[in-house]
Parts: sequence; C-alpha cells; structure tokens
Amino acid sequence: MSEEQQKISQPGISGYLIQHSKQLSTLLIAAIIIVALSAVWMHFKDKKLEGARSALFEAAQLLEKEELAVQDTQKKDIEKNKPAKKKAAPDEATPPPQFQELDVNATFPKTIEAYKKIITQYPGSLPAFQAQITLGNLYFDHKNLTIALEYFKAALKNAPSSLEKVSTYFLIANTQENSSQYQEAVQSIQEALGYKIDFLKGDLLIAQARCFEQLKDKEKAKSVYDKVLADLPNTPFAEAAEVYRAKL
Repeated sequence: MSEEQQKISQPGISGYLIQHSKQLSTLLIAAIIIVALSAVWMHFKDKKLEGARSALFEAAQLLEKEELAVQDTQKKDIEKNKPAKKKAAPDEATPPPQFQELDVNATFPKTIEAYKKIITQYPGSLPAFQAQITLGNLYFDHKNLTIALEYFKAALKNAPSSLEKVSTYFLIANTQENSSQYQEAVQSIQEALGYKIDFLKGDLLIAQARCFEQLKDKEKAKSVYDKVLADLPNTPFAEAAEVYRAKL
C-alpha cells in the first residue's frame, strides 16, 4: 500500500477529504458532465436514427404508391389499345413496371426526393446506406445503369459490415456486366471474394467466369469454372459450371 493510500485509510480520512475538496468536486463535476453529455448524445443519436428509420418507411410507401400509379397507367393504355371486340378478362393482371425502361426521375419524383433527403440528412447511417441501395436498384430496374452504378458505389462507402460490402460489390459487378464493362466487373467481383465470405460466392464466381467469356479469355473462364467445381461441389453452381465449361 502506498503512503497516499495509507493516509486515506487512516481515521483522518475526513480531514483528507476536506483538504482536497476542491479537486474532488472538480473531478466529480467533470465526471457528471461527461456522463450527462454521453447520455444526451446517445439519446440524440437514437432519436435521430429513429427519425431516419421513419423516413425510410415513408419513402418505401411513396415508392409503392408511385409504382402502383405506373401500373395503373399501363393498364389503361393496354385497355385503350385493345381491339374493341376483345375484352380483357376480369382477373387479367397488368405486369408490374419493374424491368421496363422508364425515366426514373420523371416517373418516381416523390420517391427520389424522399430517399435523397435521407441520404443528405443522415449521412453514414444504415438508413442512408439502405436509401442508396434502393435508389440504385430503382435505376437499375428501369435500365438507368449509369446512375444505378453511382448509387451502388456511394453505398459501398457506407456499408456497415463485410456482409453488406460483399452484397454491394455484387450489385456493382452486376451493373457493370450489364453495361458491358466486363473488366471492371471482374475486378469488383475479385474485391467481393477478397472478404472470404461464402455468401454469394457461387453467384460471384459464375458471373466472373461469364465476364471472362465476354472478354474472350477462355482459359481464365475455365479456371473460374474449375474453382466452382472444386469449392462448391454438389451444388446448383457446380452443375451450371460444368455445363458452361463444356461449351468453351
């Protein structure tokens, strides 16, 4: 026990406390302030994220509403262009607007505004990441690939974990492949595989082999298909790899 500790443990501790009351009071006040500020910050952070999640939910509702409006317009156009004698069956459904080439900004103005607001107001948060992914998917579904790629790349910087990073790299690679950017897609897939996560591994490897085929590099394509067969035996990916490899 140190000399100072002996002094404090002796009966004269009250005198010690009185003697050092100023220093102790200052430390106590500082500690209280730190705890109080931490509590305020955590409360503010929780409230802020609560607002972000609420905004994300409202944006999703806007997207659904605007998609239904597009579907309704398409249904009316189909009815209008049908021959007069032929009537549509009562239960005939109009296909959803996914995967149709549309002017996204003009078709989904409120949705775009809502998600952009989340990204701006809650930068670096999980809701912001989800907003970027949703916008990327929206542009991708309607063949606005350049803008989709921008959102996916921006989302990558905010991905909260390795799992989300792998998923985002997959979206980036898929967009690049559909944009005929095969070499860039190969690199994005390699980045995803570098995380050593089995999630999406089969999809990533098959996509990478496809890209090598498009680049006319049959040897690398065969090598990737061989890796699928070795790493993922007795899976649908292995079956597909065997078929594709045989065609090279």
